[in-house]
Amino acid sequence: MSGALSRKTGGRRYKRVFLISCEGSVTEPEYFDFFQRHAIIKCLRAKGKSAPQAVLERMNKEFDRTPFRKGDEAWLVVDKDDWNDSQLAALHRWTEEHSVVRRGLAVSNPRFELWLLLHFEEVARPCPGHECTNRLEKHLPGYKKHLDSTTFPCESVGSAIDRARKLDQSAAKDWPRQTATTVYRLVEDLVRKA
Repeated sequence: MSGALSRKTGGRRYKRVFLISCEGSVTEPEYFDFFQRHAIIKCLRAKGKSAPQAVLERMNKEFDRTPFRKGDEAWLVVDKDDWNDSQLAALHRWTEEHSVVRRGLAVSNPRFELWLLLHFEEVARPCPGHECTNRLEKHLPGYKKHLDSTTFPCESVGSAIDRARKLDQSAAKDWPRQTATTVYRLVEDLVRKA
């Protein structure tokens, strides 16, 4: 989705706005696009700049230009990959800044594919990135970072949320190394009724 965010006003309740700055430029925006019926979603794509600082810079640039209302949210979505803890801690600090809108950080360890895999199966622990992708390809043959709404099981979001919640160790002392994925927190908010 590109361009300015806008919402219709009138007698009906307005849709909430979710501004999401992603590390990825394909998979994450395609996934979050599945939720357009629940909210107005604008994904800020990586376009070659995927480091945590670049994700935060894109958010800060767009954040001040977005017409937020009560109930709207802004999220940073990144992979743990090889990013160091101080890089991710800077994103976490941003979420703690005072704002009229909820700010969130969704981290997947090692990458977003773990969140996608949870739509299909239980995962006992965070697995290496290549293992996540290989397991995901068993469910989505030919997966090459693109998601197709006709083959991706959108109806399994509830199962993915439950599985991710069981894995969530983000309160652990050594966050974010032990975190599996906290994307479920963003998705819960997306599907929650305003």
